[in-house]
Amino acid sequence: MPGGEFIKQLIGGPSDFGLGWAIILASSVLAIMATFITLIKWLISKMGTKSQLLHKISLLTIGTDIDYFKTFLGNPAFINRVGNYTELIFVNRYFYVQALESFGRVVLFSITTRERGFKPVFKIGGSDVTIKLGKTKFSELGEPRRVFKRCGDHGGFDFYAELHWFGNPGHYLYYGFGINENGHGRFLHVPHSFMENVPEDKNEIDEFRAGNSINTYTVVGSIEEDEIVRENIEFGPQRSQIRVLNE
Repeated sequence: MPGGEFIKQLIGGPSDFGLGWAIILASSVLAIMATFITLIKWLISKMGTKSQLLHKISLLTIGTDIDYFKTFLGNPAFINRVGNYTELIFVNRYFYVQALESFGRVVLFSITTRERGFKPVFKIGGSDVTIKLGKTKFSELGEPRRVFKRCGDHGGFDFYAELHWFGNPGHYLYYGFGINENGHGRFLHVPHSFMENVPEDKNEIDEFRAGNSINTYTVVGSIEEDEIVRENIEFGPQRSQIRVLNE
């Protein structure tokens, strides 16, 4: 018996052979469609989660009761004492929220993005200033009113932030914009003139501000600028705590 005839008998005639391939093809298409549908559902779920979180952080504001924050953010992961204030650090997959409270009222809060794809946008009151975490550069803000920075314990840089004032459009609040090393994004470079006992170099600082993106947005209520310095208040979570999270 010729080889071709033997194979036809083994797997069926031409009609059976074609039907088999049609079934295989249909099964493959259905499998691909099922995978595609699963992916779409996952994307919708993820986008829905992000949308809900964005809505929650948009409702945070200065002067509210700290329980108002807990309603949206759950229980804090860390509670610290910072000068005359209680600091609460809320943690989720996409961002950190730092809140300082005094007598139950929030007097400062910061939002630090911690995922590359989570880039919330904040509009400063009635001004034309819009900040997108992980995207907006410091140089886009104009000259800061005051700068806060701290070198790390091992020669690195832990914290940099600028304080800005927008007057009435900003509801007469101070706004801080910074880089917190626990968030997404790192210092691309640190100017030599940032180090202690080194004269400032404007060209270095301009390069730094033009090349680094903001990952922390802060709203400052009833805390004076000098108090932020005196009490060593940093905007966002502390490395000493975040590094021990079991995630």
